This record gives sequence, C-alpha cells and structure tokens, in this order.
Amino acid sequence: MVPPIDNPSEEPNPHLTHISREVHNAGMNCEISLNPRTPLEIIYPLLQTELIDMVDLLIVEPGFGGQLFQICVLNKIVALRAWIGQQEIVVEPRKKPQQQYPRT
Repeated sequence: MVPPIDNPSEEPNPHLTHISREVHNAGMNCEISLNPRTPLEIIYPLLQTELIDMVDLLIVEPGFGGQLFQICVLNKIVALRAWIGQQEIVVEPRKKPQQQYPRT
C-alpha cells in the first residue's frame, strides 16, 4: 500500500485509472513509464489506487542518441522506493552512468 504524502498533486487521471483497471480485469499486470523530466508526483495519485504493479523510470529521453545517464533519476528512485516499498521499479535502459547511447 502506498502511504499518503503531505501534498498529493491531485486526483488520479480518470483515463489512466480506467485503463489500469481494465488491464487488471483482463488478468494482466499494469506498468507505467516516466521520462526523466516527468515529475514523479504526477503518478502518485495513480499509485494510491494500487492498480500499478510496476514503475519504469527512463534514464534518458527516448528517441535521442548520445545521451548521458540523467542523475535526476536517482532522486526519483529513492523517492519512489519510499512511496511504494517493495513494489517493482525498473530503470531503463540499463547502462552505467558514464555510458552514452550510440547515435543511429
């Protein structure tokens, strides 16, 4: 269970809640992914619904080659772990902080 925080951003997005519920009703797990620049707080209301089984944090902006690991994601990992306990967190892509994506 996700514990309450002092200042939740808002009610969960009704569309995301509906989709998440439909995924669960179909017998599947539901995952949500966040870009590095997306504030973690935006998904907090949805996490409180307990409809999200896994959070995927991207460490680079999708679609652009040559990017370095964005250190701001580390703070999100720490905050997310405090919010969701042992629920699964995935960090993608898996690479070392000094590595860059090859340009394609």
